[in-house]
Amino acid sequence: MAIWLSGLTIIGLIVAACGGTAPSTAPSAEASGAAPTAAATAAATTAPSVEPGGLVEVARNKTFIFSPWGFVSEIPNPENWNIYTSVGYNHQREMGLKGIYEALFYTNLNTGELVPWQAESYTYNADFTEIVLKLRDGVTWCDGQPFSADDVKFTLEMLRDNAPDMTYSGTYKEYLKEVTVTDPLTAIIVLTKPAPRFFRDNLALGHENHQVIMPKHIWEGKDPKTFTNFDIAKNWPCG
Repeated sequence: MAIWLSGLTIIGLIVAACGGTAPSTAPSAEASGAAPTAAATAAATTAPSVEPGGLVEVARNKTFIFSPWGFVSEIPNPENWNIYTSVGYNHQREMGLKGIYEALFYTNLNTGELVPWQAESYTYNADFTEIVLKLRDGVTWCDGQPFSADDVKFTLEMLRDNAPDMTYSGTYKEYLKEVTVTDPLTAIIVLTKPAPRFFRDNLALGHENHQVIMPKHIWEGKDPKTFTNFDIAKNWPCG
C-alpha cells in the first residue's frame, strides 16, 4: 500500500531538474529515428554515479520531476526535510506530500467523498470529544517498520507540545488533549472540547492543509524544532 521515495531519490530529482549543465543540442536517437546505440542503452541502465558532495546523477528515464506550487522556484533549504518546521514557505512539505508521504485519508474533489488510505475509518463519540481512529493493517514505512497507532500518537502530541514553534502546532495545542493507543491499529484522539470538524479539517481532507504522520522510530529522541529529517545514507526522509 505505501508508496515512498527515499531522500536519495529526492536528491536525484533536484539534480536532474536543477543541474547547471546546459542541455546538449545534438539530436537524440529517438528524435532522429535511429536505433539507440549499445552505449546509450548501457548508460540508461547502469547504476547512478556519485558526484562530488554526495549528489547522485540519475538517468532521465529513472527520474520523476515534480514541482511545488508557490511564489518562488528555488529551494532555499534543500537539506531540511522537516515538513513541520516553521520556515515561512515550506517547499519540502509540498513535495513531501506529493512524493514521499501518504495520508490517513484523501478526498475525491469531484464528489467530496473522503477516501480511506493509511486509515480505514474514524468515528466520533456522542459529544464530539473523542475520535476512534482505525488504521489499515499492512502499511509500512520505507525501511519496513510497521506504520502504527504509536506513530499517530507521537506526531499529534509532538505538534501539541511544540506550539507555537511548529507548523499547525497551534491547532493541536488548542484542541488536542491526548492520544491513547489501545492496540497497534487503534488510536483514540481525545479533544479538549467538542469539535465535530476537527478530524475532517486537519487529518482527512486531501488538500494542502492536511497533516501527515511521521515515523516515531526515526523522530523519537530528537528535537523536532531543529531535526532536519535528512540523511542520504539512512534514506531520510522516510515515508
